[in-house]
Amino acid sequence: TTVKLRLDHGSVKTGNFCKSTKDINIDGTVIITHASLKSATVNLKPVSFSFAGQPFLLKANLKNFDNLQYNVYSKGSIDIGKIYKVFAQKGYNVTEKIYTDFSLKGLQSDALAGRYDQLNNKGTMQVDNIKLSSELFPFPLVIKDGLFRFDQDKMWFDKFDAGYGKSNFVLNGYLNNVIGYATQDNQPLRGNFSLSSKSINGDDLMFFADSSSSKSASASSANTGVVMIPANIDLKFNANVGKLLLKGMMIDSIRGGMHVYTNTLDLDSLRFDIIGAPVTMSAKYTSQTPNAAAFDYHIDAKNFDIKKENFERSVYDGN
Repeated sequence: TTVKLRLDHGSVKTGNFCKSTKDINIDGTVIITHASLKSATVNLKPVSFSFAGQPFLLKANLKNFDNLQYNVYSKGSIDIGKIYKVFAQKGYNVTEKIYTDFSLKGLQSDALAGRYDQLNNKGTMQVDNIKLSSELFPFPLVIKDGLFRFDQDKMWFDKFDAGYGKSNFVLNGYLNNVIGYATQDNQPLRGNFSLSSKSINGDDLMFFADSSSSKSASASSANTGVVMIPANIDLKFNANVGKLLLKGMMIDSIRGGMHVYTNTLDLDSLRFDIIGAPVTMSAKYTSQTPNAAAFDYHIDAKNFDIKKENFERSVYDGN
C-alpha cells in the first residue's frame, strides 16, 4: 500500500464555532511494503495550520512499528479551547493553550535497552491554564501552569501547578520509558516526583465522588467507591502536603514517600499529625474493583489526646 496525501491552504469551519482553522498544509505519505507493521513508514513533511493568528507546525517520520524509529519535530502554539470548539464532542471540554518547541529522534529498542546516548530528544512543551472536563468525572482537572522538558529518555515536569476539585498540588520531577509505554501494552510508565500541596481533598478522588455542593442524608451514606490506582504505571513520589481531608478527618503536615504501581499504593514511613498527635504509618493499598480494595497498614501514634478540642472532623475550607 502506498498512500499520498497533499492539501494546500485548506480550511475547516463548523457550526460549533465562529472561527475557522486556516492555512492547513499537509504533505504526507504512508507506505506498507509487506503484511507486517515492520514494513510501515509514515512521513509527514509537514502538517501545518494557523488558528486565531497562531501558527503551528508538526513534522514526523516514523518507520518500523515493531521497533519504532521516530523523528518528530513540533513548533508553534495551539489555543486548545478555541480549536476544540471547532470539533466539539458532547460530554467533554478543554480550554486554553499549548506551546511547543521540541524534537524527538531515536529508536524504540535503544530507549527500552537504556542506550540513552543513542537518543536525541530535546525541547519543551508549555501548557497554560488548561482545563479538562468530562461527564465521566465530577470535577475538571485544571493545569494552571506547566512546562514539559524533553531530555533524552526523560520527560521532565518543571513546576507543574494543577488542581482538581478542592485539591491543589505542584509536581516537579520526570517520567521515563514514555516511548515503551506508548508503543507496548506491557511497558509501565515510570517516574519520580516531588509533590507538594497546601491542601488535598481525598474525597474528591473517590471513584463515585459527588460534585454537588449539597448532599442529602441518603446520598451521603451511599457507597462512594474506592480510590482506583492505574495498573500500568510505576511512579514514586516524595510528598509534602499541608492538609488532607479524608472521610471527614483532617490530617496535617504529611511527609514521606509514596510508590504507585500495578493497582497499588505503598506508603513508606509516612509522617503526619492528627488531633495534634504525631503519627508514623507504613501502608499498602490495592484497588481491586471500583467498590473494593485491600489494605494493610502499621501505625505508631504518640501523645494522642482523644479529648483535644477543635478536631476538624467535618469542616474543610480548602486552605
